[in-house]
Amino acid sequence: MKKNLTALFLLIGLYSSAMHIVGGVVSYRFITGTTYEIKLTIYRDCGSSTPFDSPAKLGIFEDNGALVEVIDLYSPVVTPILPPNDNPCLTNTTGACVEQGVYTITYTFPSPSVGYTITHERCCRNNSITNVVTPGDVGAAFTAHIPPSAPYQNTSPVFNSFPPLFICLNSPIIINNSATDADGDQLVYNLCTPLSAGTPDDPAPSPLGPPYNEIQWRSPYNLNNLMGGIPLTIDPQTGVLTGTPNSLGQFVVGVCVSEYRNGQLLGTYLRDFQFNVTQCNTPITSIPSADINPNTGIGVYIQNCSNLSVTFQNNTYNPPPANVPLNYSWDFGVNGISTDTSSAQFPTYVYPDSGTYLVKLIVTKGSGPQACADTTFAYVKLYPTFNTDFNLTNNICQQVEASFADNTQSDLGAINSWAWTFGDGGSATTQSATHQYTAPGTYNVSL
Repeated sequence: MKKNLTALFLLIGLYSSAMHIVGGVVSYRFITGTTYEIKLTIYRDCGSSTPFDSPAKLGIFEDNGALVEVIDLYSPVVTPILPPNDNPCLTNTTGACVEQGVYTITYTFPSPSVGYTITHERCCRNNSITNVVTPGDVGAAFTAHIPPSAPYQNTSPVFNSFPPLFICLNSPIIINNSATDADGDQLVYNLCTPLSAGTPDDPAPSPLGPPYNEIQWRSPYNLNNLMGGIPLTIDPQTGVLTGTPNSLGQFVVGVCVSEYRNGQLLGTYLRDFQFNVTQCNTPITSIPSADINPNTGIGVYIQNCSNLSVTFQNNTYNPPPANVPLNYSWDFGVNGISTDTSSAQFPTYVYPDSGTYLVKLIVTKGSGPQACADTTFAYVKLYPTFNTDFNLTNNICQQVEASFADNTQSDLGAINSWAWTFGDGGSATTQSATHQYTAPGTYNVSL
């Protein structure tokens, strides 16, 4: 389903003079030989009196763990990420925002036959995080693996978008965590536990290198229960993250993408970020869907192979005050007509024909200028069974009439048209047919 909702905007609720890490990722791009462009992206709270680190420490380690070099990165490009303000139903009263700092450097590695790990370590996280033990004392490690330049000459996958860190309580979420790989390598996604590095006493250490400790989840949270409610899950092929949180608070989430070439694992890249679950005052539309496209956010509600009747589920969330009713407006996606609509909460619609339809649901709460609305989309695919089949009722000999019997089956209704071709120029339009061949040979018959 595609969400047309600006409620999914940004984080962070609490500010202080400390540098509170919100997330980050390391990526790289092959240039030539053993030379690569390395990019370190760090996300933190706005409102900090502490500037981004300059220098920021980047460690280079061989696959055997040996330290090659610690590089100083200076002068990050800093960009504020502000929540949108185009929805009158949602007001950012806290002035919350996130700052993105991007460090870029070109680096030549010593050997083309050695793999390397790039790493950055930084403390600390927000004290207010809900699902981590003593979060204010816990930092983060961001790493990337470069396989040997000979033969791989690899460029790491790059995440396509930054996740919306402000999400609504009891709202089904659909978040695109997909990445693009310049080399066309296979990418596989999974939820993973973020790494911990640095301490409050040494918040920006010279990197010690892998292996790193994982953060410790606070009970009852874990990888199978990161935010409460309907658990977060990620599609391993598309990177689409779904779930429904039912608890207010701040939550750390880790998404890993593993890169394979010809079945060989080249590296796993962890994106560590933080959600803020808040109470929203606008309805959240939801048509439960599967096979969600990460680019459009639209999935398939139903694929019906038995008939043309569809009963729609509606998982729309009505936020407080619950005594204000919701109004529903369905469009079932039939082109050329205007009667394919309904205002019912759970409508049933009989489609005129098989095919694929884009369904739209608009939910409105309130009336007049104070009304708040949300829109979602989903596909309905109707493919009733229609199996064409026939058999030959007698042997075929030259100058002897052959009989072909139609055995076609359909769940769609009565069959009203047949078209036979007998492979010698002859044809028929009856349900079952007879045909006489005038010369011996092999003929392709089709119905």
